[in-house]
Amino acid sequence: MDVRALAFDLDGTITCTDVRFAPFRERIGCGDKDVLAFIEEAHPEDQAVYYRILDDYERAIRERCRLNDGFREVMQLCRRRGIKTGIITRSSRRHAREVVRQLDIPIATIIGREDAPPKPSGRPLLLLAELLQVEPADMLFVGDFLWDLMAGRNAGVTTVLLLNQHNREYASLADHSVRSLHQLVDLLA
Repeated sequence: MDVRALAFDLDGTITCTDVRFAPFRERIGCGDKDVLAFIEEAHPEDQAVYYRILDDYERAIRERCRLNDGFREVMQLCRRRGIKTGIITRSSRRHAREVVRQLDIPIATIIGREDAPPKPSGRPLLLLAELLQVEPADMLFVGDFLWDLMAGRNAGVTTVLLLNQHNREYASLADHSVRSLHQLVDLLA
């Protein structure tokens, strides 16, 4: 597979944690609605409260996250082959930068929810492709959720679903599926 750039989702893809989002969703009170869309439509005073709840969630993740197995091997392959890398996250850019620093993740280009309409929009991936100076068709996007797959499709980017116990139902929507990041090394090779 000829890939010039590799984009990663952050939480659940590069990193793993046992922190669950459901309790934070309940605190926000958005029901089944997309959290970020719900917050955007809320009154500005409520938005501030909801973003503080998201900050609590992101802080909990930072306190209990670690790198997913195989991530370092993927990055070594990217370095050897000159594959550019970036992170696309629905989290804040601040959260992403802190996780990158904390876990010594060698990726400098980060697109957070402040930088472009969040996934499932394809715009974050298009912005990353522009920043990395590659065509979207030459990029691979690795994620662990439906929004990642939809964002890839919306941007014309090939998608890889990192399978876990919560997302197998989305496998048919991905261009490729892997059970671990070790398999991503094989896919790229």
